[in-house]
Amino acid sequence: MDRISNLGQHQQLVSAMLRNQRELAEAQLQVSTGKRGDSYDDLGGDAVRQINLSHLLSRETAYAENAGRAEAELAAQDLHVGQAYDAALALKDAILNAIAAGEARGLASAAATGFDALRAAMNASVAGKPLFSGGVTGVEAFAPDSLAALVALPAVADAFGAGGVPRKIIVGDGRSVEVGMDAAMIGVPFADALRTLGRLLPLDGPLDAAASAALVALLPELDAAAATLRDAQAETGARAALTADISREAVARTTALQTALSAVEDVDPAAAITRLQAEQTALQASYQAFARLADMTLLNFL
Repeated sequence: MDRISNLGQHQQLVSAMLRNQRELAEAQLQVSTGKRGDSYDDLGGDAVRQINLSHLLSRETAYAENAGRAEAELAAQDLHVGQAYDAALALKDAILNAIAAGEARGLASAAATGFDALRAAMNASVAGKPLFSGGVTGVEAFAPDSLAALVALPAVADAFGAGGVPRKIIVGDGRSVEVGMDAAMIGVPFADALRTLGRLLPLDGPLDAAASAALVALLPELDAAAATLRDAQAETGARAALTADISREAVARTTALQTALSAVEDVDPAAAITRLQAEQTALQASYQAFARLADMTLLNFL
């Protein structure tokens, strides 16, 4: 005897509803995230390209961040070397004024100010990293805490407690930028001039011939100290300019890679919304068809 059954139609409609629900969920994910999917399977043949682009983007982003950090350290280095340079010139001016006036008043204060400026510059750091200790941490680049302590040292070189190879920051494939300097390489001439002046102190009141001659003899030392600091500042400026160029290049590459990766991963917002609406309509139609079939009986055919 023949049987009448709608089981096959039920199964087809259930399968269609499940498929519509799955496709609707995918469309909703695309609209909410702007991405084609959340797995490599969703990218299909573009998965390998996505992996390669992501790897390159991660590397270039790290290079750009390193270049930015190097720029910041070099800017701080330029600032502190410049302050020491200005202090050397200011001390020279104070000595010239004293010689011209034949009066030593204020020289001790000028010497102390110059010492403080040199010490602050040589012991400067950025984010906990010393700028002038040659990459050595935990040791002050310039140890004396006063002009008297500097004068008491057997040799000016003993004032500098750290040395070594300046740090290098990797900013690209096979490219690095040297940051920091050895304090002894740039600070010894100024420290030596301060030590010489410290030995002449205390000076107060009118200068006699011997004191004036000693101060005149000190001027070439301060000139040499200022020249050393000026050269160090020029070198820092050259490194900073190179780093700025490298940083711009890294940022440009990062932007290009982000654009390429977006073309692989992202969906067109308008197309995604259109698909979402279509999937919502299709799912609603599946629900309605299933409801009509569920209500159907033999009476519909009699």
